[in-house]
Amino acid sequence: NVNDDAVMDTIWPIIANREAIAVNQAWAGHSGSPFKESPDLLPLDRGPKASLLAGFDAPFFIPASQFFYKPLGAVQTTVL
Repeated sequence: NVNDDAVMDTIWPIIANREAIAVNQAWAGHSGSPFKESPDLLPLDRGPKASLLAGFDAPFFIPASQFFYKPLGAVQTTVL
């Protein structure tokens, strides 16, 4: 909830990070991709309305961590 000041205080350093914004805005022919992920899985909460959608009430799992790369030109690549 971005209207919650405590949540915003926690995430603001991430979403306002100038280096992350620069990587996001750079285009060198590729949008970036995951290249490695954890074998450990975490359940994803689909929210209170998920059961209203047919087929969306089953558990859904995501990797506990992922690593992404994005080329930023001929000699530079960013890893997150």
